[in-house]
Amino acid sequence: MVDLRINMTVTCPKCEYQRTTEDDDIFPDWQCPKCEIAYNKFKSLEQGIGEAINTKNKAQPKSPSRSNKAFKQNKNLLPTIPKGRKKFIEESLSKDENIEHLFEFNWVVKVPMYISIFLSFIFLCITLLAVVLIGRSQDILMWGFFCTFFIGVATYEYFRLKSLEMGATNKRLIVKTGIVSRHTEEMRIAAIETIELNQGVVDRLLGMGTIKVSGVGVSTLKFSKIDAPLEVKKKIESIRAQFI
Repeated sequence: MVDLRINMTVTCPKCEYQRTTEDDDIFPDWQCPKCEIAYNKFKSLEQGIGEAINTKNKAQPKSPSRSNKAFKQNKNLLPTIPKGRKKFIEESLSKDENIEHLFEFNWVVKVPMYISIFLSFIFLCITLLAVVLIGRSQDILMWGFFCTFFIGVATYEYFRLKSLEMGATNKRLIVKTGIVSRHTEEMRIAAIETIELNQGVVDRLLGMGTIKVSGVGVSTLKFSKIDAPLEVKKKIESIRAQFI
């Protein structure tokens, strides 16, 4: 009897065993003679596992390592680098209190500081010329004293203006003075009765003025030599309108 079977080499997908014609007489064509696993079943199982792994990788992002988790957990314990010195008004905010506006002084209040800087430079130049040309100790001491005096005045004015703070929050008005010590004047927005604007001819030409806020009783609060006083008055009135 003639064997009409076609000699086709089949490789097992699991153990890579190549099937022979002699194996066809003993094992069925769907089973591996060596590991005895069904070809189609193994391929389907392998394909299903691969798809499940791909789906899981897409659905779930890669979890961070232990070191990253530890860093995130201890992130709040690391020291923070300050971006700059905070103002007193920012430091004194209470719960649910926000800064509405910070008022600025007019440029006129800086004139004494600029004059002192200019005069100190002039006396410094005179002192150096006295040292080089004259050489008399009395003249050097006199011009040096004036130079030191105006440098001190300019330094004091700089820190005095830097320490002055005026502003309004959604709960109160604040005026803070003092270079080293602190002195504050505050008024609750809900206690405001009247807001007055005092601006003379010169003040109007220079764009400055004084805002006088009167509260319940005899309490008053002044914002002196403030820049754009009319805008400041409107801002305070808009904040006060929320409590009416």
